[in-house]
Amino acid sequence: MFRSCAYNSNLIYTAEESGYVHRVDLRESRVDVVLKYLVSGESNNSRQLQGVKQLLQPSLNNDSGHFMIVGGASTLDIAEIDLRFVQLERSTLHNAVRVFCPKHVDAHPPIGQSRSDISVSGLAMSQDGHKLVASYQGEQIYIYDYHGESSWRDRKVSGVAWASEGPEPHGPVATLGGHVNHSTFLKTVSFFGPKEEYVLSGCDSGALWIWDSSSGGWGFSDEGTLVHDPVTVVNVLDAGAIHVLCSGV
Repeated sequence: MFRSCAYNSNLIYTAEESGYVHRVDLRESRVDVVLKYLVSGESNNSRQLQGVKQLLQPSLNNDSGHFMIVGGASTLDIAEIDLRFVQLERSTLHNAVRVFCPKHVDAHPPIGQSRSDISVSGLAMSQDGHKLVASYQGEQIYIYDYHGESSWRDRKVSGVAWASEGPEPHGPVATLGGHVNHSTFLKTVSFFGPKEEYVLSGCDSGALWIWDSSSGGWGFSDEGTLVHDPVTVVNVLDAGAIHVLCSGV
């Protein structure tokens, strides 16, 4: 997948199954490695590359263009990275300035699943930059409080001594469930509505689901579905002001 840079339209970031995040400068046809998604291996000091499934950039103002939020292919952790201070050979969690994770799932995965069976399939940020929503393949959808005391505005980015095992993860403030998310590698999640009072995502049943983002309840019907698409799985959607486009397989 790819994302346009939040502060420079000439730059594009690409997330790859190889575990690399590249920055492409369209003006110079230049490609730079800005992050290697490394996780700690079984032996001490060993590192393993892991595919990157999701990335986004906060777009609150130009300063936030230095920050990137990434999710790997076999991990519950969502890491926020300051690209100015990345050390490519360190693990992603060691490079992180913040980590978001559903701690209860990390400690007690669903029966029949391991921690590595669950991964981030979709990420979205609210327009005011206060909330981060994440869809997990093999699990539920979680909303995290992004804009708080530890927001990027309040962090001192010079001379920071990172914790040896990375920062303590932030847990979710809301859980959205009832849908099924197992069949596809990626499944878009998005805020929706004039005040972003809803959250949208697809389902393996071929339905588009909508939730109330504040209460976690289903937004429209008792079944929580807004529309059934003539496909087996809805995994991609694009939410506008009043319209939603969706597609699947």
